[in-house]
Amino acid sequence: MKQLPTWEDFNAPVLSVLSDGVVRTLRELRRDVTAVIGLTDEQVAEVLPSGQPRADNRIGWAASYLNRVDALNRPTRGRYEITAFGRELLAKYADCIAHADKAQYVARAKVKRLSFDGVKRLRLPLPLLEEQDRILAALDSFDALANDIWSGLAAELAARCKRSSTRFGLSRGRCRLKGICRRQTP
Repeated sequence: MKQLPTWEDFNAPVLSVLSDGVVRTLRELRRDVTAVIGLTDEQVAEVLPSGQPRADNRIGWAASYLNRVDALNRPTRGRYEITAFGRELLAKYADCIAHADKAQYVARAKVKRLSFDGVKRLRLPLPLLEEQDRILAALDSFDALANDIWSGLAAELAARCKRSSTRFGLSRGRCRLKGICRRQTP
């Protein structure tokens, strides 16, 4: 039996099938890719331990990966269409589009990852010093206001607790407002 192609080997056929511009469901895409590649009945019948056909699984992974690198678009759930970038990949790598080939296009991926060294090389523009001072003053003002509100709220709750021990939660000689009022009853 001829070995079933890997999911990477399905990348070019997936793009090729979708290059006609028709939006397809994943089921239709699997059917058409299987026909284009010419898988044998034995290859189509091969299943994973979960019971899913192995070829369907690999075509699904290829479509998922091509979608992540923006070679495919999903206009609605479970439906796929080729993008301009997908057509560009198909033109450059008509025979096989491997994961390694797409590494140069990682910036187009929807899920971006940066290494520590990559982050260290980033050059981020900083605002002018006057703008930094203005932002810092606004943040300091906000911090002072928030602290004032919290301390006022704590004092108000403590005062209410002292005024109304039975109405405001004194139980067995202690206030239930832990951390705010440490009042003990006589």
